[in-house]
Amino acid sequence: MKVAVITDTHFGIKNDASEFIDYQISFYTNQFFPKLLEEGIDTIFHLGDIFDRRKYTNHQTLTRFRESFFGELINHNITMYLIVGNHDTYFKSTNDVNTPGLFLEGYSSHVHVIEEPTELTFGGTDILFMPWINADNYHDYLNVMKKSKADMLCGHFEIRGFEMNRGGGKNTSGLKAETFDGFNTVLSGHFHEPSTDGRITYLGAPYEYTWADHDCDRGFYIMDCEDHEMAYIRNPDHMFYRIIYDEDFDIESFDVDQLAGKVVRIIVGEKDDNDVFEDFIESIERVGPFSFEVVDNSAYHIDGDVDEESLKNEDTLGIVTSYVDQSDITLDKEKLNGMFRSLYVEALAVD
Repeated sequence: MKVAVITDTHFGIKNDASEFIDYQISFYTNQFFPKLLEEGIDTIFHLGDIFDRRKYTNHQTLTRFRESFFGELINHNITMYLIVGNHDTYFKSTNDVNTPGLFLEGYSSHVHVIEEPTELTFGGTDILFMPWINADNYHDYLNVMKKSKADMLCGHFEIRGFEMNRGGGKNTSGLKAETFDGFNTVLSGHFHEPSTDGRITYLGAPYEYTWADHDCDRGFYIMDCEDHEMAYIRNPDHMFYRIIYDEDFDIESFDVDQLAGKVVRIIVGEKDDNDVFEDFIESIERVGPFSFEVVDNSAYHIDGDVDEESLKNEDTLGIVTSYVDQSDITLDKEKLNGMFRSLYVEALAVD
């Protein structure tokens, strides 16, 4: 038996911006549901954070995803098992009030909201589904995991030793990996960067939310419940476009239409003809990006301590690392670069 596995869909991201909703809905319309129909899949495991806002849901956001996502479940007779994640809950200390439980009651025939630890069997595999662990349920839920005989665990966990975002360093808070030693396979939502240690796998988000996601793999999975094989279906569409404008940039063949409704950043390394450059900028503005900024580094030059190529391409980490490595400071340079890297990724995530 094969199922689709997805997590951290965050409907209503970026304050319910319509451009982000369009981007998300395009993924489900053109990639997700067509792939499920192609594979003959009628079951989805969603590992939490289906909605983005903890406190309320925008009526327009709810209406559009009822039509494009939940309605499609009914249209194609697909059943979804939905774990409550931390973004789905109103209170941080308990899962009692949660968005799926409030808004998806009308879809109960096709959406099974998992608010308590639940053990189910698919394709001969016993799977324990575990909602978000908080102060209220911590000891009870860990006890459930300890006693469970299930072979697979699906949840929404914060686990030490895994990256939240690429380049941000390993997470140092949350549950220890040894907590999950009783399971052969652990699948989790919560961290948006896909990663695995061979047994514990963070699935990652299906699309881009912030600059921290730029140039990172995003997508979903098709899983065989019998042998636990996971096929990764990569999402090729982007929301964030970082364009290096220099002597190698081919302005004639660049399709500016793809930038409509997107987040765009132009990094100017070299600019020989200002009129051509201004025409290019105006062509982007005409298609209507969601956000657009130009960082002009063409006039910057620096001696010695910093990699000039990194400066021209706005490689912030390259600039900082180059400076630290070549400085005369007596601090642990590797540790210092790690701290700067973590701060940089954190700043991108809240952009």
